[in-house]
Amino acid sequence: MAMIDKNPKNITITVIRVGFFDDSVRGDIQHLKLHKDNKGIWEILTIKKAIRCWRSEKTMYSSEVCP
Repeated sequence: MAMIDKNPKNITITVIRVGFFDDSVRGDIQHLKLHKDNKGIWEILTIKKAIRCWRSEKTMYSSEVCP
């Protein structure tokens, strides 16, 4: 049985959005890494974002601009 930390100091949040009303961008994915300090205040450490293009046949996300 896995133990769940009910008071984590670090968390990662992944947000996936699809179905954009855009002729080139299909969706995006964002990874946010947060850290809670000794006072209990959450701080964002990193935010990474990549996009998925409509014209790509593979399910790939990239930081490159869509054609």
